[in-house]
Amino acid sequence: MEWYYNGKPIVASSRIHTTNDFGFVSLDLDYAYLRDSGEYLCRVINKWGFSTTRCKVSVKSKVESSNISSKVIEKFNELERGTVRSVREDVVEEIAPKFIRQV
Repeated sequence: MEWYYNGKPIVASSRIHTTNDFGFVSLDLDYAYLRDSGEYLCRVINKWGFSTTRCKVSVKSKVESSNISSKVIEKFNELERGTVRSVREDVVEEIAPKFIRQV
């Protein structure tokens, strides 16, 4: 039994478990993040051949339905996807400060 997520092999972890028990095959995610959205494929191989099945999964954030600004929602979604921006990315331009009054 082989599992794939968006064409890449899935590795079992503390959050992702696979089962192959007397012909019953399953993939279990303890909890889902936005980054888990995508196509999942299962391929089972034996001496007579192989069989595949696939499905598309779409994970939605609970925060999207609440009354929070879109900027906060996007930041939350970035955190769920695991996207981490560097601090320097937010800096538009580095210039020396200008004094408008005498210190």
